[in-house]
Amino acid sequence: MECNNAYHREIAIAQGMFDVRLGPVGNALSYYEGADFNLRLQDAGYEIWWVPGAGIQHTFHANRMNLRWYLRSAFATGVSAARKRLKFAGGPRQRAILRIGRLVATPFHCLINLAIFLVLYPAGKPAPAVGALRRAMRAAGFGWQLLKPVS
Repeated sequence: MECNNAYHREIAIAQGMFDVRLGPVGNALSYYEGADFNLRLQDAGYEIWWVPGAGIQHTFHANRMNLRWYLRSAFATGVSAARKRLKFAGGPRQRAILRIGRLVATPFHCLINLAIFLVLYPAGKPAPAVGALRRAMRAAGFGWQLLKPVS
């Protein structure tokens, strides 16, 4: 996630800011918006520095601490990932190949991860089970976005 970044305002504006079309529904930036912006900054000759010791305090509302929000977030992440992949896929032919290939694979990806969830959760392994459920929702979001017309 792009949670702890600092940009010079004038440079950010000159580079077109964040491409909000890559993000999920809502006000929060997605990882893909930040990654896209950082790539554009690098292409323009700017350096991106990672400072692993920089502290951050990330607060969020308690209503995000439930499975429903977690799965909605996973779906939105899949939507964002599809938007990013379509943006950088190249021409119409590459985008068509991406759409067809991923749309064929998406139902299988979802079903496999749902099956993993159904095996692991009753076996008393909730963390990996919920991870599989999250992967299923992310794949569903990716596929859902690919079904939408090109904008």
